[in-house]
Amino acid sequence: QMGRNYTMNTIKMNKLKIMTTVLLFTILPSLLSALEIHKVDRNVMLGTDHYAQISLNINFTTNISDNVLNLPMTYSDIELISATLNGKDVRLDIGIKTGVINSLQLQLNEKEGKQELLLVYMANNAINWEEAGPGEFASYEYSTEIENPFITTIDTFKLAVILPDGWSYHKILSSYPEFKKKDPQPPYKLNYTEEGKSCLCVTRTPMEYRDKVGFEFVFKEKSKTKLLIFIGILLAVAYMYFFRELITKHKQIK
Repeated sequence: QMGRNYTMNTIKMNKLKIMTTVLLFTILPSLLSALEIHKVDRNVMLGTDHYAQISLNINFTTNISDNVLNLPMTYSDIELISATLNGKDVRLDIGIKTGVINSLQLQLNEKEGKQELLLVYMANNAINWEEAGPGEFASYEYSTEIENPFITTIDTFKLAVILPDGWSYHKILSSYPEFKKKDPQPPYKLNYTEEGKSCLCVTRTPMEYRDKVGFEFVFKEKSKTKLLIFIGILLAVAYMYFFRELITKHKQIK
């Protein structure tokens, strides 16, 4: 009888633990989330040096006053250029938390409601050109990804990488979200900025906890690509001329 009671109590305790865990995972995110992030646009403009200029446009709704906005970061060595909150220049208390997770922490002292934050900053070690290339056919490889380490769901996260002037995308090696064979079209798009620079962007909707956004790609310098094409054309013309001369000489011998 005692053994049976012990078994029944153990079953009840296990059920209670399971119910408590379910409640924690259901309720805890809403309690800990101080705001709702609706949209994040992250534009990375690579430079010909090791730096990159990054702009972050964030649309969110605050639920409580004096809250902290936490955003996942790829780079820790940054210099803030400007910060605009709801169309006004502001001075924000910005801190980079480094470690397993790099995060940008912004102390916000705004009223509750919809907010729009625009940050522009410089990342000093965004790309290592010596490691990126040059490889085969003067190509370079680069990869960037960002993970959401927070329980707050981001409704839409858009990442764009803009190449320096005179460079173009050659091949997309991988991406987050992944491009699967069953997908009707890839999650990334190639386009050009108003200045004519090559731009690659990828969007994840929604971006849940531990979701990633990013890609790995090969890119080349346009001028070198055109030069290789021009050299190829010259070689083809020279071959045709040489071949015609051989035929002419052969006819003369006959």
